[in-house]
Amino acid sequence: MQLFRQQNNKPLWENHSNKLQVEPWGRDSLRVRSTISAEIRDDLFSILLPPSSDTDVQITIGEEGATISNGALTATISLQGILRFSNTTSGTQLLAESQPIPATRIPPRFFKAAGGDLFHLEVSFSGARGRTLLWTGAASARTVRSKGLYD
Repeated sequence: MQLFRQQNNKPLWENHSNKLQVEPWGRDSLRVRSTISAEIRDDLFSILLPPSSDTDVQITIGEEGATISNGALTATISLQGILRFSNTTSGTQLLAESQPIPATRIPPRFFKAAGGDLFHLEVSFSGARGRTLLWTGAASARTVRSKGLYD
């Protein structure tokens, strides 16, 4: 099975039913989506602003994985589907998905059924020392939690 393919300006990693997609989302920004459904759906409500055409995207798919760079931000997806973010210019790691720990059987990406083909997703990341992670995620249809990454 081919692990990586490119759809328009988005690299997609697939391994069995697990899918991970990274796409440009405005200047120096990337949107990450993951599912264990048959497809990543584009018809779901998004709390994000519509994507901007102000992007400078470069995608590379090779033997070691895939990278997508959009301005100052680069995301790398390993062959195992592990995601890492870095500064495009310096290569300094900003954030990395935690490595799976086989002894605990706890994956870095945990999906819990939320009804139909929708899932609640919990992801474990480690950040560079001295940085704080801020993220945006919908806990339910009525609750939105927002955070981000800053020094």
